[in-house]
Amino acid sequence: LTNRPTVACVATVSDCFLLCLPKAKFDQLIMTHQSILELVSSLYDERDAANAAVVSHAREAEIDIVLV
Repeated sequence: LTNRPTVACVATVSDCFLLCLPKAKFDQLIMTHQSILELVSSLYDERDAANAAVVSHAREAEIDIVLV
């Protein structure tokens, strides 16, 4: 969505399936299935806002290192 490199760490409480797609396939998927693009965009916005809040709090508290 942002064309920036990403890294994800995933922990689950039960068995699950993980889908890994090359960027070209992901782009094709979200362009042909609007609902998936909307869902992924919404999740991105929520997580980005949560991360920004953590960083903002760390700056206010003068914390030098924050991992999000």
